[in-house]
Amino acid sequence: MARAQRRVIAADTNIALRLILQDDAAQLALIEAVMVDQRLFFPLTVVQETGWVLASRYQMDREDIADALSALAALDTV
Repeated sequence: MARAQRRVIAADTNIALRLILQDDAAQLALIEAVMVDQRLFFPLTVVQETGWVLASRYQMDREDIADALSALAALDTV
């Protein structure tokens, strides 16, 4: 039986940050609800900005940023 194809939507930096940081339960719940029926696409500019925000605002080092972005990319719905 073929799997139902989900729509793909472009996600922004806020969505990437909420998934990585999990610092806003309400927004995370909304994102997870969307991810049930839809796949997320993160444009390269969003990935770059997310890395910049993690470094500048959250003082994360390069290794932690790389790990966070890798975990984001590894999600089933990304």
